[in-house]
Amino acid sequence: MFRVDRFMKIIRAKYYLEVFISYLKMAWNIMTEYPGDSIIWIVSMILREFVKFLGLIIIANTMGKLGGWTIWELCLLFAFGGMTEALSQAFGDAVWEIGEFVRSGSIDYMILRPTSVLIQVLGIRIQLPAVVSFGLSFFMFLFFANHVGVVWNWQLAICTIEMIICGFIINSSIYLIFNCLNFWLVRGESIAIFVQTVRELARYPLNVFSFGVQVLLTAILPFAFVAYYPSMYICQKETLPIPLIVFCTSIIIGFIAINVWKKGLRSYNSTGN
Repeated sequence: MFRVDRFMKIIRAKYYLEVFISYLKMAWNIMTEYPGDSIIWIVSMILREFVKFLGLIIIANTMGKLGGWTIWELCLLFAFGGMTEALSQAFGDAVWEIGEFVRSGSIDYMILRPTSVLIQVLGIRIQLPAVVSFGLSFFMFLFFANHVGVVWNWQLAICTIEMIICGFIINSSIYLIFNCLNFWLVRGESIAIFVQTVRELARYPLNVFSFGVQVLLTAILPFAFVAYYPSMYICQKETLPIPLIVFCTSIIIGFIAINVWKKGLRSYNSTGN
């Protein structure tokens, strides 16, 4: 029985891998079919991030330091957050369509298919142009890390990759949780948009905010684990085992997100037509 269960899990994993590859091919076809739209999307995304980055630099230049962080350390924090956000835009952006799927009844036909409904939702809208934004943030991160004086080794490199992946999971899971409110509210995405706005605070050192904001971004909406704490670890500003803490946080918030999604899906009653 154990061997049969293990075999079935392997078959299931292979099936979902093939589904994911199919969604990637579909996303690639969409991006290449409308190259002009893709280029405009990439340029607008880069300009948006540049404006935010410029604002951070102006504040840091005016104050000299911000919360004890030098300009180069602030730039590293910004770039790290840009990487996790870009991954969320690339592979988790479809959660923002949950409200429309619920109101239009599109989830009806997803339920009838043999594939996980959540996998279908995520696969419908893979934004490959955001991978370009990730690449830009990644090279910026390496450039700023060099100016900060980060000494790379295999352990730090592996921990950095792990924290990027876990940051992506935390970021996307929080967005999924609040977009699932559409199962119970008419316009639940309004709350999700507010939460996304709160995330912008995580681009700055957490210690510049009041105690209440620090608790909010650490314990309630743990965006601080997306970039702030990982950047502290990379810049050697913290001796705690940040990679382990970030990993545990991603497991917890991911577990909560999956269960909120399952509960919302069970309460789904279609559109009635």
